[in-house]
Amino acid sequence: MRHFKKAVLKIKVFFLILILFSSCSKDKSFVLAENSGEINDIIRVVIIDDKIEATKINNTVIIEDIYKKEIIDSRKYIKKDSLYIVPPYNMDILSLFHLWGPQSKPLGFDKKDLQYLLSQNSNPDSLKLPQTILKGFHHSTKKEYEQENANGNYQSYYTFTIPYLSQDKKTAYVESNYSCGNTCGNGMAFFLQKINGKWTVIEKWKTWMG
Repeated sequence: MRHFKKAVLKIKVFFLILILFSSCSKDKSFVLAENSGEINDIIRVVIIDDKIEATKINNTVIIEDIYKKEIIDSRKYIKKDSLYIVPPYNMDILSLFHLWGPQSKPLGFDKKDLQYLLSQNSNPDSLKLPQTILKGFHHSTKKEYEQENANGNYQSYYTFTIPYLSQDKKTAYVESNYSCGNTCGNGMAFFLQKINGKWTVIEKWKTWMG
């Protein structure tokens, strides 16, 4: 009887460990299909918060294709007394833990989100925004915009990155870029948190200006 109880206890412990391992594995992997609604809500909030005006009258468009900035784990490349430069159009994972707003306010993701953030590199290079977000705005695909530009019809434009999301889906970071010529434009960074079930811009700051 004693041996039987020990065997049963071992089986219970085994299955408990298996369940915990499975849940941890799932938590650390980003699944695009499960987060597309969050991504769309974040972009919608940023468009409203930044008071973006894209109309035919002001000759400005929103590019429908939001693009991926791959996350680089610079810790793999940093050696003692050396400097690693993150390639253009990429994001250093360390910087996502140490974001600073305009008021020198420390922001950023939790270190526990490291693997979850890196797993977002599995996102496609670009995603297309739904018409529900773009309704009321002058918009076009990247290919359409480039064709118009090649035909001599230059337009100012806005682009957005695919937002980075925390594992608990309560923290997000996204960038926008506005171009109005070769030496005209600016970039913005947005740090958002979900408050009472709604995404809210907590801080925003310029990343570049031309």
